[in-house]
Amino acid sequence: MYSTISESFNNTNWNYLRITDELINSRYKWVNVSLPIVDNEHSWAHEHNIIRLFIISRTFLSKEDAVIWMKTKSIYNLDAIHLSLLDHYCCPKINIQDDIDSLIDKANNKSLLIFIQLVLDRSLLWYDPESGLGWTGCFQEILRISSKKLQRKSMQEVSRSGNLEIEGVDFVSLEDYTHVFYKFKNLINGLERGEVYYDIQVLSKQVHGALLKSMQLFFEDSYYCHILLPEIDWERKLNEIIIQETDWCKFQLSRLFNKE
Repeated sequence: MYSTISESFNNTNWNYLRITDELINSRYKWVNVSLPIVDNEHSWAHEHNIIRLFIISRTFLSKEDAVIWMKTKSIYNLDAIHLSLLDHYCCPKINIQDDIDSLIDKANNKSLLIFIQLVLDRSLLWYDPESGLGWTGCFQEILRISSKKLQRKSMQEVSRSGNLEIEGVDFVSLEDYTHVFYKFKNLINGLERGEVYYDIQVLSKQVHGALLKSMQLFFEDSYYCHILLPEIDWERKLNEIIIQETDWCKFQLSRLFNKE
């Protein structure tokens, strides 16, 4: 995941890929994208490079397609980490008739906890509310700590609690999509004590909504993007990307089903 890989590397040992704004815009002809410059003098430079890799790789159906295209653009220094990220970030075509809510309802809690981590991680690649602050954001830290705790905790012998205390409400409005990060944090902390503090299926559906909101914020942030389409055409394009990102979520759930 982005949140864990960004911690494992730093600006001095990351293998940087030459993914320029021009290359990204060649894949997004309907918008002018201008991402933060990757300056490896800054401690967060490798994170910016990973974000560029995500933004461009999600336009491909498969890792193989992405690699072929990158080689035509003289990007030859792909390593095992890059290939793993490409495989994870690409948006494959799927043939799953069930809608996302139905798939979530069918999944077990263990799969949904992994799903929540994956989707929240992707949402931060689209748009991190704390980006540009110059330090590791608390949302990344929530995902890192939660991932480590989940590796130590089994879903067995967990009881349901009627209590719900959402941390962070002093800083983030409950109407804003970021509340799902704090709910997930509380959920994992509850699991450590053997209690479920929130309906995991409901949270999974809210997390899907957070991903879509994060994507929309990215494209509608004038700092990053300038939409080149009339409003009605932009609405159609937005709906197209919503379908792609939802299909990515459905694909992740199908992978998790195969492991149950």
